[in-house]
Amino acid sequence: MYKAGISYEEFGKLNMRQIRYIAKAYAEKIEEDFKIADTTAFIQGRYMEEALLSTVGNMLGGKNSNFEYPEQPFTMNKREEELTEEEIEAQRDTFFANLRIMQHNFEVSKQEQK
Repeated sequence: MYKAGISYEEFGKLNMRQIRYIAKAYAEKIEEDFKIADTTAFIQGRYMEEALLSTVGNMLGGKNSNFEYPEQPFTMNKREEELTEEEIEAQRDTFFANLRIMQHNFEVSKQEQK
């Protein structure tokens, strides 16, 4: 299977215009996958920051420190009415990004089984 999602047999039947469209779509997919991975890494970093702050901050801060790890995901700390349209769109993008990552991992594991 060719990396762009078509077989070598199909690739041989395409003209240059079709190949350019496929190559462009593949490049856009790679860029989107990178953005998804980047967003996921950012979110993981925020949770790591909170975890370190709640442990090390309390340990080094003394008796007056009161850092707590969030009880809920960041997206659930605000009610839907309080969110701006931009924040809601960012949450949707993150949700769909995570779904795409899960789909990709499923497809990879499925190919490894073959």
